[in-house]
Amino acid sequence: MLVEQLDQWWDMSDPAGSRERFEAALAGSEGDAALVLRTQVARTFGLSGDFDRARETLSAMRDEVDAADPEVRARFWLEWGRCAASAAHDPAAITDAARAEADCSYTRAAEAAHEGGLDGLEVDALHMLAFIPTEAGERIRRGRVALALALSSDQPEARRWEAGLRNNLGYELATAGVHDAAAVELGQALALTRDGGDDEAVRIAEWMVAWNARLAGDLDTALGIQRRLEAEWEAAGSSDPYVWSELAAIHDARGDAETAERYRRLTS
Repeated sequence: MLVEQLDQWWDMSDPAGSRERFEAALAGSEGDAALVLRTQVARTFGLSGDFDRARETLSAMRDEVDAADPEVRARFWLEWGRCAASAAHDPAAITDAARAEADCSYTRAAEAAHEGGLDGLEVDALHMLAFIPTEAGERIRRGRVALALALSSDQPEARRWEAGLRNNLGYELATAGVHDAAAVELGQALALTRDGGDDEAVRIAEWMVAWNARLAGDLDTALGIQRRLEAEWEAAGSSDPYVWSELAAIHDARGDAETAERYRRLTS
């Protein structure tokens, strides 16, 4: 099933609405196409935090998966893995057993996608594999593997992962204290996001650059970016508590406790 067909029904901010569209499409589908749609129904439950319903949906199609085409298998194992461990889970609640199950599932998803020449799905699986390890160095290594595939592919479904992968890699590098390398990845992610023309996404990417600058001790750069973001959110008729939180942290680091407290009050 073409990615574009799924994209037209997906709204990640509205899992329930997306599920209605997938279920409507299911009424006129059969075979592998129907199986793909069922994996997406499962994903809508997972995005809502209802992992039991997601796993139940996938379990109902499990007997049909092994004989299906590579796309079905890749999407099935991706969602099975997401039921065990994903960004939608509370990190503290992910057990070692869940990590092992997810690691196995994402590996099977990557293998099925590779078999089918589906680079976008393979990158998706590899980027989920990078989420699993508890050791930062291994998360960084796996993130680089996913990025390398995205950069080497000529498939748009894989190439469009670049900004997100660089953002993830920049985050891991920054939290590991490798701030110069993080700045490179986050800067490239920002440039790619600007090319996309989504103003809100650009502000989020700029926030990441400023966040890394603060962690690196470059408070002037961090403050300049966050102040500009604060003004841009206000001009857009909105606000971002994450900007206020960072401004509080920056002013704390500069020894301005009064201003830091003022921004902390805004976040509460």
